[in-house]
Amino acid sequence: MFDSDFRIEDKLRGKNLSDTLILNGYLSGWDDFNEMPVPYMFVRPGGRSGSCFANTYKEGAQFLLFLRKTRDVYTADISPLGPTNEQLHSNDDPWLVWVTDHLKTFPHKSASIGVNTLAGAPEGWAKINICHISFFAPSDMKDLGAKGADSCVAQFANNDIRLYLDYGRHISASSRRNSLEFKEQSISIDGKTAQLVTYIDDTHGNSGLKYDASLYVVVKESESEGLMMWVEGERKKDQEIAQRIFRTIRFE
Repeated sequence: MFDSDFRIEDKLRGKNLSDTLILNGYLSGWDDFNEMPVPYMFVRPGGRSGSCFANTYKEGAQFLLFLRKTRDVYTADISPLGPTNEQLHSNDDPWLVWVTDHLKTFPHKSASIGVNTLAGAPEGWAKINICHISFFAPSDMKDLGAKGADSCVAQFANNDIRLYLDYGRHISASSRRNSLEFKEQSISIDGKTAQLVTYIDDTHGNSGLKYDASLYVVVKESESEGLMMWVEGERKKDQEIAQRIFRTIRFE
């Protein structure tokens, strides 16, 4: 990894920044645009594996950077799987326009603005409050009325995905290390460290493959309290939808 030089063309916040900036990353000759709808809830393709940060920049391209100062240097690695350094198509890129307009709703005295706050929930999603948490999911998700004995359990589903959650004491992370395309990584959810796992479940016989994603969060370590949420679907992109749901989770 090398130091990459940037020329700052505009400053939406942080007017004390200089006109040049050095970030740690790799130079490339190819585009890495985010194909998700604006407002982005997920990092561009280059950050969807490995470290969960997009650290490759096309030489000569434009990027919208959310920065945090660490000692004497700045970094855009502030939110794993978050849209903190998205490549722009032009000066009127929809993501740039949306962020610029959204920033006007925050006072300039704000020290920082969380990327999750900026991104919000995708259009057409609804907020769900249950089991001491809230999260956003597609508005056609139906509550299946699941009940738990020693913990708070819930299930929701639509025609594409099924979501399960279990919140309580002595909740443990799922272990599917022998599953197809098993991937495990650590991410941040509402300021808490979480374990994200994606894999393909091929144990359903004639019903076909299931593309699963699960999230485990230790909510209150002193009380052995945790959250397990997992989503399954029949399409590869359902794993991305699951991760977008996970990133909207907020704890009471």
